Amino acid sequence: MEGDNQRRIIQFLSASGPSHPIQIGKVIEKDSFMTSAILSDMLGKSGVKKTRKNVGNSPIYYLDGQEEKALAIVENSLNLIEKKVLKSFIERKIVANDDLSVQERFVLKELQDFVVQLHVKSGNREMTVWKVVGVGNDLVEEFFNKRIGVVEKREPAATAPAEEKPAEPQRPAEPTARESVFTDAGGFESAVRRRLEEMGAEVLEKEAVRKGSEMNMVVRFQRPFEQRCFVKARKKKSLTTSDLSMAYAEGVERKMPVLLLSHVALSKKNADYARKKFGEMLRVVKL
Repeated sequence: MEGDNQRRIIQFLSASGPSHPIQIGKVIEKDSFMTSAILSDMLGKSGVKKTRKNVGNSPIYYLDGQEEKALAIVENSLNLIEKKVLKSFIERKIVANDDLSVQERFVLKELQDFVVQLHVKSGNREMTVWKVVGVGNDLVEEFFNKRIGVVEKREPAATAPAEEKPAEPQRPAEPTARESVFTDAGGFESAVRRRLEEMGAEVLEKEAVRKGSEMNMVVRFQRPFEQRCFVKARKKKSLTTSDLSMAYAEGVERKMPVLLLSHVALSKKNADYARKKFGEMLRVVKL
């Protein structure tokens, strides 16, 4: 029966394009709760995707190749402020986080179907930027270099052969801007993946919030019973009550319990706070 529902959903999306769960529920003759559960299980399978922003109370579901139509539906649902911020941002293409107003930062977090946040670093220089989806990382690199004043090294002009001098000890080559702008987050991501494997979790969705330091995931545990869980992985020197509250709020938005993975353990005070405030809905695990 479940396979039949999934087949009918794919047929409907293929014929009708991006759709709201209410429309899909009418086709498979299921209530909104069951329809959302079926759609959630289909994500990443058979090319089924969903928008990050809700239209009404739910995201829009669509198939590979229907991205433009899905984004058009989302864009039409935006309020005037969101449309104004999005239009301005599309014109600029890339913007440093520090150049945004508080309102723009808040709105952009609601527009992540259209924009991407990146944490860019080279040597001891780093910056958080937002770019329009589809803008290449080479343009982000160029923006970053101009912003921090990096001047690319140029080869010296050819000159007449000079008298040979004793060879100087070779220093390790410094990474170029292109090599170092996007830092390797493999260590952090590998640690998160290993910890989840140890816990018996299957990753269903994954999003890099801050490359190499923060990730959001949806995972599924099979034992002692099947359960979906929102995972927030953070690489920080310490966890505050604000970190706990924000992770919990994201879980509430997704209607899932929260697993917070971190390199540090909670202080006794914050552990007591989490237990009293969130109970079984928030669990903190050390990586």
